[in-house]
Amino acid sequence: MLVVDDEELSGRATVRTLLLRGFEVEYASRAADALEQLRAGVYDAVVSDMQMPDLDGIAFLRALRDRRLDVAVVILTAHPSVETAASTVEHGGFRYLTKPFDPFELSRAVEAAVARTRAVRAEKAAPPPSRVEPGLADRFARSLDQMWMAFQPIVSSETHEIVGYEALLRSHEKSLPHPGAIIEAAEKLDAVPTLGRAVRACIARTLAESPGSGTIFVNLHAIDLLDESLYDARNPLLPYAHRIVLEITERASVDGVNNLADLVARLRSLRFRIAVDDLGAGYAGLAALATIQPDVVKFDMSLVRNIDADPVRQRIVLAIATLARELGMQVVAEGVETVAERNQLVALSCDFLQGFLLARPGPPFPTVVWP
Repeated sequence: MLVVDDEELSGRATVRTLLLRGFEVEYASRAADALEQLRAGVYDAVVSDMQMPDLDGIAFLRALRDRRLDVAVVILTAHPSVETAASTVEHGGFRYLTKPFDPFELSRAVEAAVARTRAVRAEKAAPPPSRVEPGLADRFARSLDQMWMAFQPIVSSETHEIVGYEALLRSHEKSLPHPGAIIEAAEKLDAVPTLGRAVRACIARTLAESPGSGTIFVNLHAIDLLDESLYDARNPLLPYAHRIVLEITERASVDGVNNLADLVARLRSLRFRIAVDDLGAGYAGLAALATIQPDVVKFDMSLVRNIDADPVRQRIVLAIATLARELGMQVVAEGVETVAERNQLVALSCDFLQGFLLARPGPPFPTVVWP
């Protein structure tokens, strides 16, 4: 890995910390030199200071992304702020730590950064599947025939009342035993639009059978945004549009979606509201907020897990929640599983909470108990 810090004493201290924990480390005192080293060699992670005379940490992150270098970056700063934390997330920084850092916290962050870099490179290097496995189309068709929707409550952190439900794909087809398997099958079969239409029809049937006034959150795959049936009378959710929040997930890349802002505007003209789902799960980060300008932001559970014991996650969540509030957006924290996580998220001004602590997904419509 590579440590970048113009303050030699500070930089060498970071190098020694990582060497003592078994990492192979090189050092650069200038961001420009670090960029040259990264172009010439293969590194699994970078630890960079925020304040440097030639390029600050944010400019350094931008330069990495402009050159399409896929190495994960941990940013260190002695002067933390909401603005720098938000900018770090926006420009693809992997972790944001404050100085003086805890050696074990730095080590954990670097280990996670190395794992992230290697996973991204492995995914890029993996050869495409030569063909669809036999029988997948039949299994996928059966999963659609046996589809049903589970609903998980979304709860106000202030009033403890249910404000809406997320609709979650389920099927009784055992050969595709979970939603991820069904979505993966749809992707392999080029049938994502077929799956999206089936999901929307299933949700519409449920709403017709169980009238009410609650908000329903509906997941969209990036490819769904290219399906014209989403925007016209073929969309069975249109009669309920005033109750629907369409979640565009950050995990599914929208890079190939041209005119994304125009497509979102078309959905809004139909009275749908828009959420960015899984914020924090990928490199897009806060760039999604600028492009989509959602009504709701949903934190990925990777930011929520053990947030009560992780100052870095707390700073990131607080920074994004503060920014969202200034932009008129509401914030949902997903994956809340412990009372400690819930209390910390409430303290960090998250508007709404969702997770097993409050209620598991179930048939329409589960109730909650505020523990």
